[in-house]
Amino acid sequence: MPIASDDSTTVNVIAAYNLGNANAYPVIRVTGPTTGADVTAVQLYNASVDVSFEVEVLLQARAELLGDMRARVSGTGQSVITLNGQSKYGAWQQPRTPFYLAPDPTVAAGANLLYARTVPIGAPVTCTLEYRDTWSG
Repeated sequence: MPIASDDSTTVNVIAAYNLGNANAYPVIRVTGPTTGADVTAVQLYNASVDVSFEVEVLLQARAELLGDMRARVSGTGQSVITLNGQSKYGAWQQPRTPFYLAPDPTVAAGANLLYARTVPIGAPVTCTLEYRDTWSG
């Protein structure tokens, strides 16, 4: 996923496709910076449906931050936000709306346009999503 290199309104985006007919709630995985300063915040945006995932936490080199949106919407009892396996739910910023990928026709062809930001800006983190095309019923 592209990480914005500055705080301008122009950013590079990537399309993540949900070819189902219901919202897909991913597991968001952010791996800490490979070089430079520790990260203190990560924001992931789905510009297609104006939903975001924002966490304020100290993310050190190669640390792993997970945001399990499937756990949130299904009420599994698992921790929704973890850092290196430890619960960090309080780091998830309000309004704590589950991040999702919308299907067609909510977004054309199920193409959700995504980008991420970090503090400090442009930190070399890796951000990936694990999800499946999601079908209702």
